Amino acid sequence: MTYTATIFKLSGSSLSPNASTIIVGVIQVFGAWLSTMTMEKTGRRNLIFLSSGGMIICHFILGSFFLVQSLDTDLSSFGWLPVLALSIYVIMYSLGVGPIPFIVATEIFSPEISGFANCICQISMWLVALPTMKYFPILVDLI
Repeated sequence: MTYTATIFKLSGSSLSPNASTIIVGVIQVFGAWLSTMTMEKTGRRNLIFLSSGGMIICHFILGSFFLVQSLDTDLSSFGWLPVLALSIYVIMYSLGVGPIPFIVATEIFSPEISGFANCICQISMWLVALPTMKYFPILVDLI
């Protein structure tokens, strides 16, 4: 969610970047709700596969959009595509890859170390996210 406004600005969508970011945020809340409703019924393994596959497809669509756009192709009629791809990506992330590792971590570890193990999981996640957030604007400027 950190750079969604930048991504939408670069896409040339007819929607304002801030409005698009709000739409994706609302969809993220919906995805979190959907995850709580479907996790026990569908099974965690199925949700991880569905989530990962959906995220891969969304990344491919978004990457293809920006690749074609970089070739000076007029994509003004497809300005909605990045909004749709990021919205579906957020739903897919909220369905499986986001919450399930932390749920499984609490089940794997004994109650005595469960809190510490989840703390390590959170620290690891943010240590990976930090360079991503730090270097995204630099990479965008280089492109």
